[in-house]
Amino acid sequence: MRIGSESVEVRDSKQNHLGDADQPIISVSTEQWTQFLDEIAGVAPTGASTAIAVCHTADGGVTLRDPSTGVVLTYDADEYRAFADGVRAGEFTPVLASA
Repeated sequence: MRIGSESVEVRDSKQNHLGDADQPIISVSTEQWTQFLDEIAGVAPTGASTAIAVCHTADGGVTLRDPSTGVVLTYDADEYRAFADGVRAGEFTPVLASA
């Protein structure tokens, strides 16, 4: 994951064996990322994020899908739980550029 002042790139570290050009990446603006984080944290309702669709799987994991590109990233229950805990702790909040 790369969190910049204007955009965020999400990738699956299990696919690091692929080169950058072949690795699936979801790229969104920091505004879209903030909406996604609010949904994960339970601050916003399910489906509030339109840039990253979240689908919970039966085993407790999730798939993240970029509706505009069709890119899909899959995370197991442990990975998702660690991410969601980090979201609630503020670990993934972008630092916005000052005007």
